[in-house]
Amino acid sequence: MFDELQAALAVRFWGVEYRTIALSLLIIVASILFKSVITDLIFVGWRRLMIKQQRPWHDKMLDAIENPVASFILLLGVGIALEVLPFNELWHHRINVTFKILSTIIVFWGLIRATNVGSQIVAEHGRRKGLSVATFVPLFRQILNIILIIVGIIIVVDKLGYSVSSIIAALGIGGAALAFASQNTIANIYGSIAIALDRPFKVGDRVKIGAAEGVVEAIGLRSTQIRTLTKTLVSIPNNIIANEAIDNYTLISQRRILVTVGLTYDTTRKQVEAIIAEIRSLLGKMKKDIAPDLQRVHLAAFADSSINIEVLCFTTSGNTEHFLETRQELLFKLMEIVEKNGSSMAFPTQTVHVVKS
Repeated sequence: MFDELQAALAVRFWGVEYRTIALSLLIIVASILFKSVITDLIFVGWRRLMIKQQRPWHDKMLDAIENPVASFILLLGVGIALEVLPFNELWHHRINVTFKILSTIIVFWGLIRATNVGSQIVAEHGRRKGLSVATFVPLFRQILNIILIIVGIIIVVDKLGYSVSSIIAALGIGGAALAFASQNTIANIYGSIAIALDRPFKVGDRVKIGAAEGVVEAIGLRSTQIRTLTKTLVSIPNNIIANEAIDNYTLISQRRILVTVGLTYDTTRKQVEAIIAEIRSLLGKMKKDIAPDLQRVHLAAFADSSINIEVLCFTTSGNTEHFLETRQELLFKLMEIVEKNGSSMAFPTQTVHVVKS
């Protein structure tokens, strides 16, 4: 029985013994069946080591590279199985090149996955610490992924036997034309880098850039998206932003309140002086809401229909809600002061004199 099996396995198929083919298939099947087992054994050991160090982000990073490692184990098994087969030198060379290319792809796949997870971890940490750099982590991630893809392509081209230096030189010749054709894209990338370095705003800030005003929703390689006050989404190219004046309302430490109190022309000088004195006293009492360092209350002008008193002050906070509430309270009290002193608010009027002929 054993001799018959030996004889059957010695039969050749296209010049290859069945025993060699069977061994190769067995290695492939074993790689498919045991890749998960081997991967689990590797990562269980790593996870136990990471638990001792008590770093919560380790699990996320291990999950990111687990599939690439499993794929590499499968590829390694298939490579060993193909090496067992008695191919000629040319086919062995082709298999070797294919193995190197696929290995490179898997390695860079793992690096990109690790980069994505790493950027999420850094962004979460930055948000917890209140660091503005957390806003630009997605931008850095995109740039790093592009660099990894370019490096990976260069390595694959090199494994295929092409001269990388010659290709780069050829690309350099056509690069000028390509750069000219895509100068806006390149300008946007430079603009995004400038935004990342200067950090004039971050996601969530309320800004005004040119005619657009709203909350920053996303900062990308090409453009920045702003949700306007009318809830429309505006995309502004980063090269335009880099050359525009940017008003960041979120970074305002104080908000200005400028009010013109228009009194009717039947108001006397003593009444005007009393009103000005009471307004100054009022601002001094609102220390919690109005900053004491810059307060101005003066008679400003004799307008067409009113005697104007200008009131200038700043809130103690840059918060919009606090500004609106403080301004409203101030306006109500200004009305009370005017009424208390026997005057009234003016409105546009005209006096017509009729001359009898």
